[in-house]
Amino acid sequence: MKLKRILGSIVCVFSLMAASIGAQAANIPAHTTAQIAEQAATQTTTQTRTAVKINPQSADIYAEGIPATFPSEDGKTVYTALSYNGSTYMPLRTVGRWMGKNISWDSASRTVFLSGTTEKSYPCADDDAYHKEGVKYVGATGHATLDKGVKVLVDGKQQTFKNQKGVTIFPLFYQNSIYLPLRNIGELTGMDVSNASVYDGATAAAEAAAMCRDRKRGTICVSASVDPKILSGVLRWNRYWSLLFPCGYAVRVPAA
Repeated sequence: MKLKRILGSIVCVFSLMAASIGAQAANIPAHTTAQIAEQAATQTTTQTRTAVKINPQSADIYAEGIPATFPSEDGKTVYTALSYNGSTYMPLRTVGRWMGKNISWDSASRTVFLSGTTEKSYPCADDDAYHKEGVKYVGATGHATLDKGVKVLVDGKQQTFKNQKGVTIFPLFYQNSIYLPLRNIGELTGMDVSNASVYDGATAAAEAAAMCRDRKRGTICVSASVDPKILSGVLRWNRYWSLLFPCGYAVRVPAA
């Protein structure tokens, strides 16, 4: 009988404790719960983002023989390629133009969408529109943000990017623009990527032109300011081609 009273007291104590805890939980203000959720989300975001040191990219980039530039959607800002961890990165918005895809950004899900079909275009660094007064140039200095939480979808299919060693790599955020490595941009666009720095100038130019020819391209773009010796090398290696002097002016080149 005594044991039953003790057990009954213990059960009663636990019941009172549970009721007290429940009452305290019920009295937690709604804004406190929201703050906890916000802090958890902030912590998760912090874990997926890392500030990394970047450097200017001195090498020129050519797409389909055209000296590339990287303008904003309205053309009022021109971005530059940058270098991080031994790789060249360039803005993803320009990739959409090269692919003939519409590009959009959803901040809630941190997702880039490349979808639909639009006319392909290759913004040219020699275009006067990018050198007029009022155009802002964004150089590559300081730090960018490596963001593991960003997703890139092409026509609804999520893309995974890897380096030459098979290690997964992630986009960079810099000056409100998303950057991807040139190697992975080649994969998205179906273009071959070649590093011309291992050649002398004339050989590199001729090799770049030959790559365009091998991909069944009928036209290459050569800057009007190119060294005549380099141009001579391009002409010797690539006969019967239509060249542009500079972007937008076509000249038929006879056989050498």
